[in-house]
Amino acid sequence: MSRTVLFVGAHNRREIEFYIRIAEHLSRKGIRAVFTSQYNRHAVELSQERGIDVISIPRWIELHWHEIPSPLDAVKAAETKYNLVSFRQVYNGDRELFECSEDECIDRALRYFEAWEAIFDASSVDAVVSAIGGELIRTTSYFAARRRGIKTLYLNFFPLPHRFVIVRTLDGDFLNLDLASLPDLSPTQEMEVQRLLDQLISEAPRFFSWHPPAIKAEYLHKFFSRWYFALFTDRYAYPSRWVFRKTRYILRRIFNYILSQGLYERPQPGERFLFFPLHDAEDFQLRVRAPHCQNQEFVVQLIAESLPIGFKLYTKEHPNFLGGININVLRRIKRIPNVRLLPPYVSALNMISAAEAIITVNSTVGFEALVRGKPVITLGPSFYRGKGITFDVDNFYDLPRVIKQAIGSRPDEGLVRKFLYYAVQKTYSGDYTLRDFSEDNIRQVAQAILEEMDRV
Repeated sequence: MSRTVLFVGAHNRREIEFYIRIAEHLSRKGIRAVFTSQYNRHAVELSQERGIDVISIPRWIELHWHEIPSPLDAVKAAETKYNLVSFRQVYNGDRELFECSEDECIDRALRYFEAWEAIFDASSVDAVVSAIGGELIRTTSYFAARRRGIKTLYLNFFPLPHRFVIVRTLDGDFLNLDLASLPDLSPTQEMEVQRLLDQLISEAPRFFSWHPPAIKAEYLHKFFSRWYFALFTDRYAYPSRWVFRKTRYILRRIFNYILSQGLYERPQPGERFLFFPLHDAEDFQLRVRAPHCQNQEFVVQLIAESLPIGFKLYTKEHPNFLGGININVLRRIKRIPNVRLLPPYVSALNMISAAEAIITVNSTVGFEALVRGKPVITLGPSFYRGKGITFDVDNFYDLPRVIKQAIGSRPDEGLVRKFLYYAVQKTYSGDYTLRDFSEDNIRQVAQAILEEMDRV
């Protein structure tokens, strides 16, 4: 019996092209593909150049435009229909909507739901495949598919060399492992883990690298492309007022970054400290998976007040979010008596090595600390939390006690090695991040999707 996979593209054209390559492999297994995109321009180009039909969701909305007489009633109906705790969970993770009014967010979300319902009515879809993320096109497709019992498969980064995970929900556990119920490692498996550990420690993670902000050709191309979209091809998907807001936002980040240079302090030799890396405040990981930690100024203040006497808290901005934190917030963080705000170029790995413990919401810094034998305190859900290898805080009231327990300890080495071994078994070989279009990588990602489709 033939099956159909619907691919959801939320970013650039390369994302759809990557899915088209995957679909070519799946077609050999009798699986049909339907492609959807956030941008009409991509859909038109691929249709003209390659004869591939790509459904532009915003274009569908424009063609079926109608007034929504009572948005509030429609929201209540949608919350019931899609089993939503709050309608806000549909759009809260979309960066493009952060500065939009609530009325605009609601209107767009309702129309996206209408589009997905029509598409699912027209095509018998067995699985929806997309990258993980909080974009409206992804979240609405997820809730609409879930209502119909359609499988949802989300490709997600995992910090092991050339591996990724496929998760079924947008906010679920990336790595559902009960280490206590899994067999201990054999000598051969221990050797495999040791080779992996050696590789992880010897190779600096790519997401830890820092480069001074610079104007790049790709940034200029993206900027002018958005203006082109807004003025000509995708007026609904990317209105011109959004481009103005985005321009203002970029200028504000540049302004914050320039002014922040005078706030940084270098680490002090001999100082005992805990390390808390600031997160990308707009990232899906924080806004959707750990909203209770979204106010990072409050979190830093809370940690600092929970430290034992004689300890400092070192913190630094996320290398991909420089300038994203308001300069006034950084000033207030710097003024906290026992906090040092480090320059962005200071190596996170060096801080991990020198720290007494690492505190994180759900950053990959926590994972890198674990493989290096450092105690990790988690404040939010992550793929390494709850496995017996971290100190997990469920109530901020307990933070001083947990910090005191963590200082001077080490994670159970045997459990960390066991975690790494079974993490490899739970993940897939391949890279879905649009950097590798080789035939071998495409085949690996396609095979992973096929296996997840067949999994009960």
